[in-house]
Amino acid sequence: MLEDGSGTLRYINAGHHPPYVLRGNGGVEWLSSTGLPIGLYSGHGYQEARVTVAPGDLLFFYTDGLVETENERGEMFDRPRLERFLVAAHTDGVDAVLERIEREVRQFRGNAEPLDDATLMAMRL
Repeated sequence: MLEDGSGTLRYINAGHHPPYVLRGNGGVEWLSSTGLPIGLYSGHGYQEARVTVAPGDLLFFYTDGLVETENERGEMFDRPRLERFLVAAHTDGVDAVLERIEREVRQFRGNAEPLDDATLMAMRL
């Protein structure tokens, strides 16, 4: 939840890959997990985390199918590769960021069949 006027984003990440905040100055920050994946172990709660965001920052969310995409040699696209593309695209518009990442993943994958779906979402503040 983004609190009105304060620039505070309150979030819970139930063990998924970390979303990113792309800062207007080119910095990239990932939002760590605040609990175990849903349904993995019962009886474990989730903690709320907070991060300060500013106008111009971009929030980037994705599912595991993105960074676990494999190429023809069995190599994964992985988070460090994703981060490099996010840094390069941090000032682009939301549509351009999504299109660039999708294009890069398709090129990386080559003729390998996708093993999982990949969902991407971005939001500019």
